[in-house]
Amino acid sequence: MLIKPLAGLTRWLRALMYTHVGLSAAAALIGVYGVVEYSTVQPSAVAFSETVLPSDYLATLIAIPQVAIGIAANIVFLVWVYRANKNLHSLSNTAMVHSPGWSVGWFFIPIANLFKPYQVLRELWVVSSRGRVSSTALVGWWWAIWLVSNFVGRLAARSVGAVADTATKIMSLDAYIFSDMLTVASALLGVAMIASIASAYAANYDETQPAAPSAGWYPDPTKRHELRYWDGHSWQAAVSTHGVRSDDAV
Repeated sequence: MLIKPLAGLTRWLRALMYTHVGLSAAAALIGVYGVVEYSTVQPSAVAFSETVLPSDYLATLIAIPQVAIGIAANIVFLVWVYRANKNLHSLSNTAMVHSPGWSVGWFFIPIANLFKPYQVLRELWVVSSRGRVSSTALVGWWWAIWLVSNFVGRLAARSVGAVADTATKIMSLDAYIFSDMLTVASALLGVAMIASIASAYAANYDETQPAAPSAGWYPDPTKRHELRYWDGHSWQAAVSTHGVRSDDAV
């Protein structure tokens, strides 16, 4: 498989995620401003439908780049997952459960997308660390908060349709504030997780060197026998000629 460098893509992904964190934090602050503003102005039920306050303009202004950067970050994240998985298939001798295609595909399969992406990222971390990682709890925290963030975000979006007066407007703003705060938490955990995986990957694998063959029987490099066993790291004494096995040190 062609190995494409992961470091540059990691930098782009982290930059997008940090930008999304900043925009989401700003959106949450604007939401707080909106709550204060509507609580202070208290437009009547009759005038509410025609009421547009400064916080409404600010919310619209921040929403456009927030959504755009969020979409871009998600796309680059999936590309990053695909590339990391594909590279590890080439560089590692570990038999990985998830293929490059399915490492991304599971994000779009209903029900399975509630738990399979967690398994995909956990496997990336374990294989990147060559199994020497002490804990992958960060993946679990990131995934749990990401799921809750998406659920709350959908509730917040639906709450807009129920806005009819000041009270329901404030409730909708509260939902968006909570959603934005969860987005910030999820993104920060995601950045930490990606940094940890990328760091382990860089420390354990050389993208310029192909992986050693996986364990198995191969033509004997000494030419003394037909086959010799390779354990994934070095040639062993076990040999085979015409199906007859014996031992012969290299």
